[in-house]
Amino acid sequence: MNAVKFLFLFSFSVFFLSGRTVHNKVFFGEKKNMSSFKILCDKKKVRPGESFPLTLEIRRRNGKTYFADEKEEASTNLKQKQNWGDFDVIVKGGSIEKGVLYVSKDMRTFSEGKNIEVTITHKILKKKTQKLIFPVDFNGESDFNFGGGEGFDGDKGKRGFRIFFREGVSGGSGSSGSDGINGEDIVVYIKLFSTEMSADTFIKVYIKSVAKDTSVVFIHNIQKFPLKISANGGDGGDGANGGTGSNGKYARDGTNNWPGRSAGNGGDGGNGGNGGNAGNAGVITIYIEIEAEKFLQKIKLENKPGLAGKAGKGGYGGSGGSGSNQYPRGQDGRNGADGIPGKEGIVAPGPGIMVVEKIQVIY
Repeated sequence: MNAVKFLFLFSFSVFFLSGRTVHNKVFFGEKKNMSSFKILCDKKKVRPGESFPLTLEIRRRNGKTYFADEKEEASTNLKQKQNWGDFDVIVKGGSIEKGVLYVSKDMRTFSEGKNIEVTITHKILKKKTQKLIFPVDFNGESDFNFGGGEGFDGDKGKRGFRIFFREGVSGGSGSSGSDGINGEDIVVYIKLFSTEMSADTFIKVYIKSVAKDTSVVFIHNIQKFPLKISANGGDGGDGANGGTGSNGKYARDGTNNWPGRSAGNGGDGGNGGNGGNAGNAGVITIYIEIEAEKFLQKIKLENKPGLAGKAGKGGYGGSGGSGSNQYPRGQDGRNGADGIPGKEGIVAPGPGIMVVEKIQVIY
């Protein structure tokens, strides 16, 4: 009995310790599976508002490398291939999504007002971290769009589809286009700005939305590059065409063995969808310091209403089924009605420009 008990305890101990050993090998093996990582990017400087992909290279303990997946989900353990979801990424001056870096247009978000700073840290191996700094290049054309979005086009009506019945089936109506969005009413403050980065003349611009609690601040090389600020209304979406009605089934004369059948009428066409209404133009108000007034000709301001969406066409009616000796031809389906065009957007007053001695707005 003692021998049996000893054998049982010995076997259990070997099994338990073996399991612990295997588990530890997997755990430490997982940690050793990734020795380092680094972000690969050829860019030396970045422009406000641009976007570009970052490549995350991961090196294994055996020296082999691979590139992180762009999936958001994290891996279940360190032994698996790592992806972007396995890392915490902090961006000063932008955001990152699925490996793509989106640079902000607002210089207030930049590190020290002039750099984009990307810090990436592994979620489990906290000591594994890397930081990249991209200087911001303020030289180049700038386009700030506060316009409304365009409406979506409607979906085309489905074609009538007859299977077993004599009568044609009507086509579906096209859906209407959605309305365009109004351009935002904005207030713009402009003054000269001196910088150590260049001897060129720069301006500092603060744009504030009247209705929304949003604003943007940026500097721009007005000596060499044009600046565009727009607040146009969005175009209305086009209405979709109605679907075509299906044709009626042909007539068949009766015989001694089979009864006759009359011809089927064609299905009606679906109605066209209405066009979406256009968005109204936004109002632009400019306050510019007298020293910067001479550069107004290099600032393009645009606030136009959107275009109304077009009406969809009514679908064609299906043809009546052909007649026979005993039965007349079926009636053709009616064409669907055309939709109604959307309304034009409202024209806003031209940009109001006020030259002031000194801008007191703090930004």
